[in-house]
Amino acid sequence: MWYMELDCPGLFACKDGKYCIPQDWKCNYIDNCADNSDEEDCANPEIEETTTVKEVTFNETTTRTLSVANDSALSLDEETFPNTVKFTNFTTEKETFGGQCEDITGCEDTLFCIHNTCQCAGEDFWKEDTCVHVTKYSINSKCRNSFECSGKLLCLDGICQCSEELIWNGTNCITKKIFGMQCFSQTECQDDLFCVAGICSCPDAYYLDRNKCVRRKDAKQECSKTEECQPSLSCFRQLCQCPSSDFWNGSICTLRKTFNSSCSSYPECKESLECKEDVCQCRETDYWDGSYCVIKRLPGTTCSAWFECRTELSCLDGTCNCPDTEFLKDHKCLPKKVENSVCQTTAECKDTMKCRDGKCKCTDLEYWDSEDEQCFLKKELGGVCSLSIECQENLECDEDDTCVCKRSTYWNGMNCAKQLSSECQDIDSDID
Repeated sequence: MWYMELDCPGLFACKDGKYCIPQDWKCNYIDNCADNSDEEDCANPEIEETTTVKEVTFNETTTRTLSVANDSALSLDEETFPNTVKFTNFTTEKETFGGQCEDITGCEDTLFCIHNTCQCAGEDFWKEDTCVHVTKYSINSKCRNSFECSGKLLCLDGICQCSEELIWNGTNCITKKIFGMQCFSQTECQDDLFCVAGICSCPDAYYLDRNKCVRRKDAKQECSKTEECQPSLSCFRQLCQCPSSDFWNGSICTLRKTFNSSCSSYPECKESLECKEDVCQCRETDYWDGSYCVIKRLPGTTCSAWFECRTELSCLDGTCNCPDTEFLKDHKCLPKKVENSVCQTTAECKDTMKCRDGKCKCTDLEYWDSEDEQCFLKKELGGVCSLSIECQENLECDEDDTCVCKRSTYWNGMNCAKQLSSECQDIDSDID
């Protein structure tokens, strides 16, 4: 039978390839290899008639003195040792499988003394009362137990296979490849690693942590370094985040949307914009200048369009103006003043009033209507009125709510004139 050559580092390899034995068993005059290859090319020692005296006990009862050469002869034979005494009819008890031993002579046939224990050699196994050598099965062969499988193969589910942490390389089970090693298939790489572009590594959605591929973290998840985050994210303030120019769409960082773009949430819009009514817009206090939202302009400042001015203002003649009911002071719009309010300019007064003598007043030909808060032309003779102030000079409002000449005056066709005394009236009548 042919045997594969054994690898016996530090030991003697028997010629038939079945066993490895300690070096000091060679040339000890015992066929330890069972093919006598350990006793080949050995020189016979010179035997002296009297060398060492050794006591040998037979059957634990009889003791004899034996002369041996160099205290190394373990087999007594007249032909080999002519100057020694040969004893017969003695036996020594040998150990079976698992028993303690000093050398091979202390073990039963087919057993070897390995590490001071009687064991089967190589891949042989102990069955009943002898070491049995079996043909070892290769990968994917049927088996009953792991002894029947060759090398590092195990009998798993009745099939010779490599264990989970090993991979078959074509001849034997070897350790799976670690991160960075070349590979041709996924099975070659250690668990949790992937064969990516011919290298055992992690795919883009994973990172290496303690020799394992761990799924990268999404936006707003805790992190200690950017490597832990999804490819487009960065670890900032211990959170995976998109750059300020982007937003997280659920899978990657995407450029934020600009003014008037459709949106569903605030983060989608560009910085300074808000998502209002599903559209990216500026706040009410801001306007879009083409790139960013900027604060709307104050009253009295320059403008090119109405939306640049504050909401209540209008852009007239390139300037943000206050509403008609207000006046500008220190870049603020203030309500226009009513009659007799202190003023510095006519612009401070309600429409139709003038700033006269430091107060808001109507003209001499007008009166102030407190209900409508404006000046109206005074009414002529016969005009409808509710107060005398509404009537022109020298007129008053009578009980019929009509502008008439004041008492002691009369209408002479052009204006109200003073009435003459009774004597003058009589003279006037006489003249007529």
